[in-house]
Amino acid sequence: MPPPHTIKPLLLLMLTTLLPARAGAAPEWQQTVSGEKTTLTALARVNKDPKLFTQGLVIDSGWLYESSGGYGRSKVCKTPLPLASLDKRQSYCQNLNASLFAEGITLYRQHLFRLSWRSGELAVYNSRNLSIIKTIPYRGQGWGLTHNNQHFIMSDGSYRLYFRNLDSFALEGHVDVTWQGRKIKNLNELQWIEGQIWANQWHSNLIYIIEPKSGVVLETLDFSHLAPQLQHRDPDAVLNGIAYDNASRQLVITGKRWPYYFRFQLNRRASQ
Repeated sequence: MPPPHTIKPLLLLMLTTLLPARAGAAPEWQQTVSGEKTTLTALARVNKDPKLFTQGLVIDSGWLYESSGGYGRSKVCKTPLPLASLDKRQSYCQNLNASLFAEGITLYRQHLFRLSWRSGELAVYNSRNLSIIKTIPYRGQGWGLTHNNQHFIMSDGSYRLYFRNLDSFALEGHVDVTWQGRKIKNLNELQWIEGQIWANQWHSNLIYIIEPKSGVVLETLDFSHLAPQLQHRDPDAVLNGIAYDNASRQLVITGKRWPYYFRFQLNRRASQ
């Protein structure tokens, strides 16, 4: 029999040998994001050009389109999918005039539409080669842009979303966005997903899922766990970028000057 003072070390050694080794903790970015009815399962983290000040993000017909803001450095880019094989050399970009600050984008009928921040210019691009076909003036600031096949839906950094004509971009209506009875300001990048509007909020880690007719926020999705992945001290390097692929029901989430895209699988729970 071993001396009493050696029994505890021996037991610990035996337990260590018999118990299976603990698997390493999963990276924080793999955390599932859940709302009341919506679950996003993390699928991949893909390197991104950290210089892109992402303003708009769209997936369409096997391409990822992205607008990047900043006076003198704004651009619109397209990159072939899948993101798993993303290579910066594959991207094709068109630079904007130095007087323009690129904002939200959306695709409709093979055309790419791009807002400008304070210039009141909607640019219409050929989505194949990113050449500008025409520009349409509008009043006010432009932030986020999406559409529901009936209207363009635009944000201007306030609590209001604007519905605009698909041909003329004329204003045809608006809705104020509220959550728990209060108006939600700083609405930014937008995406139309399965009959609802998804919206980033400037300087927030939340994405709001909005009922389009009433403007009521149905759910919030919190992406705070992605912040440690960035190791970024830039105060403007915030969450901003929602792209949705209807065919796969997958989303790509990113932010301004983020070094990564994050790909998620969308799951929705049926109403009880």
